[in-house]
Amino acid sequence: MRAVSVDPADLTLADTDATIVHIAEQERERLRAQAADLGGRSALLHFSDAPDAGIEITKAHPGSLPQFITGRSTLLSGLFRDEVALGTARRAAERITTKNVELRTARGIDAVRL
Repeated sequence: MRAVSVDPADLTLADTDATIVHIAEQERERLRAQAADLGGRSALLHFSDAPDAGIEITKAHPGSLPQFITGRSTLLSGLFRDEVALGTARRAAERITTKNVELRTARGIDAVRL
């Protein structure tokens, strides 16, 4: 199939053999692939919503939330008094800390405060 430049106003509903593409689509895809090779897999596009991917603050003990919300130093054991929730929060904190080390060393990003 041969590419022909057509003004959109010239097309009608009867033109069933017309395929509409953006003229820069091939270059756009090439640049996306090149950026993906440079930057690696996107954590935003491929987010893992596993139980230990984040600390679920809705399961925290209500008595410790004011201290946490005001930004004061708060221990996980103060936030989570249930052993199961505390264990899950600790595993998540370890995973977050590991990701923080990776981001700092590999990409120079200091994004985590625990």
